[in-house]
Amino acid sequence: VWSMNDGSALFTLHGHCGPITSLFIDGSLGVGTGSSDVTVDLGMGSIIASGSQDGMLCVWEVVTGACVYSVQAHDGTITTLNFTSSYILSLGTDEKLRVWERFQGHLLNTLTMNQMYCSSMVMLTNKLLITSRQ
Repeated sequence: VWSMNDGSALFTLHGHCGPITSLFIDGSLGVGTGSSDVTVDLGMGSIIASGSQDGMLCVWEVVTGACVYSVQAHDGTITTLNFTSSYILSLGTDEKLRVWERFQGHLLNTLTMNQMYCSSMVMLTNKLLITSRQ
């Protein structure tokens, strides 16, 4: 996590064994992005979710850098993450879209996306999800 005021490193979030492949920041000015080489403007976000090549989903508190929780979310790379006020959604190369309770990380639902590979998703509301594929 970097300070945009002076370019100094504030802290490093430790918790993944593999490369981070997806990142999503909560907050009105936060930016979410996913790649193996991640650069992010934190804006005013307060929570970060990160997904990695090893299938781990970690949720972080931005101000302190503390890991709130981590779960083994997928049997493969997490490719995309998204938030609502109640949920965290994760997509993986295991063809699963998983819905997690946002604050404690309980798995609420798993959707199998067989032959409908999802490459991205957008939450319109707490109850409406749009997915896309290549």
